[in-house]
Formats: sequence, structure tokens, C-alpha cells
Amino acid sequence: MHRTASIRGSFIVLAIILTILSVGILYYGVYPHIPILLAAIVTATYGLIVKQPWQDLEQHMIRAISHGIIPMLILLLIGMLIGVWALNGTIQTMTSYGLNLLSPTFFLAATVVIVAIISTMVGSSLSSIGTVGVSFMGMAYGMDIDPAMTAGAIVSGAIFGDKLSPLSDTTNLAAATAR
Repeated sequence: MHRTASIRGSFIVLAIILTILSVGILYYGVYPHIPILLAAIVTATYGLIVKQPWQDLEQHMIRAISHGIIPMLILLLIGMLIGVWALNGTIQTMTSYGLNLLSPTFFLAATVVIVAIISTMVGSSLSSIGTVGVSFMGMAYGMDIDPAMTAGAIVSGAIFGDKLSPLSDTTNLAAATAR
């Protein structure tokens, strides 16, 4: 026999979870993995205290996690892409070619267009900013172009391309969360 959680008990658990997350992340400055794990343990413990069967808790966890699996895999691939491009010299090569091919007169417009194309193909504004964006910032310094304007052009192109892409991590996460 199981009983339902009370509103008071749920708010106490919520306060404990927020305290764990706040103190761990903001005060101690640790990565969020451990505070999130502790919060999950507190939640599971409360579920067992109110006599919820472990199988029910497990099913609810699986259902909640399943909505975010695709975006998590996309974010994992984004991290791999940034690492591979940085390690094999792609970013440095793009910077070198960009300095030779692009003119300072149309540099910002070209930045928006090129980053938007890359972001659409890759499906991520984050990976575009972390790879092509770094390259364009290097080109901007080499051409003596305002770094703030360049950063704006990079972010504008990345967000524009990300929203057009069917592979977009943020768009897929929003759709998966909203079902």
C-alpha cells in the first residue's frame, strides 16, 4: 500500500533540493553533477518514505529522462565536433584562409552568412560559435575589426542558422519537453 505525498512534504523536499543545488553550485562552486545526484537521492528517499514502490519511482524517472535523450545525444555530438575541429587544425585552417580570402569591407556580412550556413548544417549555434566563431574572432583581430561587432555577427548568424536547422539541439529539446 502506498500513500500520496503531502503538499507540505513536497515543499520541504523542494526546499532541500534547492538548498543542495544553491549551496553546492553557487557557494562551493562545484560542477552541478554531484548536487543533482544528491537531489535525486533526496527525491527518491522521500518517495520511499511515502511508501511508493521502487518500480513506480523507476518508471517515472525513465519517463522523465526519455524526453530529453535526443537533445542530450545532440549536445554530446556537438562537444565531440568542437573537440575534433579544434584538435585537427580545422579552426586554424579556416582562420588562415579567411585572412587571405575575406576583405574587411564585407567581413561582418560574410561572417553572418557563413556562420548561419554552418549552424544550419551542424544544427547547433553552440558548436558554430565554438568553432567557426573562434576562427572569425581571430580573423577580426587580424583585420583590426571591432571584436564586439564581430561577436554580434557570429551570434546572429549562429542563432539564425540554429533555428532553421532540423537538427537543432535547443529546438529539439523544446519540442521533446513540450511533447
